Amino acid sequence: MRTIVFLLVVFAYTTSAYAQRKYSVVYADSASNSLFLKAKWKQLSVFGTKEVNNNVDFFDLDYRIGMAYYNRKMYALSEQYFKKAFAVYPTNDIAKHIYYGLIFRGLFSEAAVFNEQYQKITEIKNIFTKGTESIYSDVGLRYSSDKTLEGNMLYTDFGRISKPAQNIALLQSIYFLHQTYPSGNYKQMEYFISRDAYYKNGWYLNPSLHYALTLTSGASNVADTYANSVNSFIPPNRNITVFNNGIYTQKFSFPGMTHSLNLAYSISKRNGPLTFGIEPALQAILNTTKINVNYVDTGISDSFINRVHILSYPYKLQGASTKDTGTFSMIGQIGASINYIWQINGAPLSSKLSGYYLFDNKGTNTAAWNFYTLVKTSTNCWLHLSYTYKGNLPWAFNADGQYFNTYNTINSRTGITMQLFPLKRFSPMLTYQYEQDQRYSDNKTLIYNSFYFTLKYKL
Repeated sequence: MRTIVFLLVVFAYTTSAYAQRKYSVVYADSASNSLFLKAKWKQLSVFGTKEVNNNVDFFDLDYRIGMAYYNRKMYALSEQYFKKAFAVYPTNDIAKHIYYGLIFRGLFSEAAVFNEQYQKITEIKNIFTKGTESIYSDVGLRYSSDKTLEGNMLYTDFGRISKPAQNIALLQSIYFLHQTYPSGNYKQMEYFISRDAYYKNGWYLNPSLHYALTLTSGASNVADTYANSVNSFIPPNRNITVFNNGIYTQKFSFPGMTHSLNLAYSISKRNGPLTFGIEPALQAILNTTKINVNYVDTGISDSFINRVHILSYPYKLQGASTKDTGTFSMIGQIGASINYIWQINGAPLSSKLSGYYLFDNKGTNTAAWNFYTLVKTSTNCWLHLSYTYKGNLPWAFNADGQYFNTYNTINSRTGITMQLFPLKRFSPMLTYQYEQDQRYSDNKTLIYNSFYFTLKYKL
């Protein structure tokens, strides 16, 4: 009898839970469909997300929530629900929304991978061709706050982006920098190459190599006027005094050369709007300097015995010496990053926060971090905002991973870039950077204001 009662209770509970579940699904289906037909996208996205969090989840609800976020231009969130619906019923309509959602977020390689896999469903023609996709050129000027310490810097580069495969982009750039300072100048040639590769399930791999050759040349003069005397005693009772008056001049020239090689790797995994990554890197720096010294000592020597002038003769001594110096250092990096794509009033934002631990082969270590945000204000205007802070190692990294002017002591950098798309193939960019350079040689801080103009042309 007890067994029968127990089974009846379980049956009643199960039936009640099933009825409640069925009612929830019916209610969610009806309410979401009503909001969908009225195009009330904000209300639909809020209502649908709440129902899914309450374990009410089915194909039509996922599709409608995906459409709601898509029409609100919140493409990362729409992709989550579209992919759930696509896994149940892979329709042409859902596939196109996933594809264009990736395009609108700037994830062109991921869109190409998705289209390659589901091209028969998307019915979007594959127009991929190997070779150069776009070329660009930069020119810039960097103003120093103290011309007595460092001069202005002229900067230019030429780059090329190519597509060896649908999911791979290859970026190559050649840079030239020239800067003057009171005792000389330096010229720097750089080469940068990186390979962006997107794979299924949101994996992204980005190895990069950067080489910089810096040639420095400088000269200085050091002049010193001196006067001294030497007293000695010669028996019987004879005091000898020699007075020397002269000028000692040294002329230094120090041509130098710095090789800097940087290897970096970024591995990240995207899950909807959230991306986690690790960023290890290693940098080797070889600095060689040849110091040439030429000196001239000219003067007059006067000799006295018991204060009686005996003789006076001019003299001139000169010579030269050369000294070679060299230093080698290695800097390692352990880094991690988190990236999130979110929305403000329908405008997509991509924010990335990276933290780094840097250490060298001489026992020095420091922490650094970088914050970067891409704001797509409209179809024809993007804003790039970044802030970088690092400690006391000569290491430079930018928000986009390129190591401009690699060997330096920049302590912090703030950058603002406006990118416009006025024409179909041309996209100009204007960048302003504010930098603080902590000079450890004399413990002085320099301020740099930089302006860069970029012109990109898509073939």
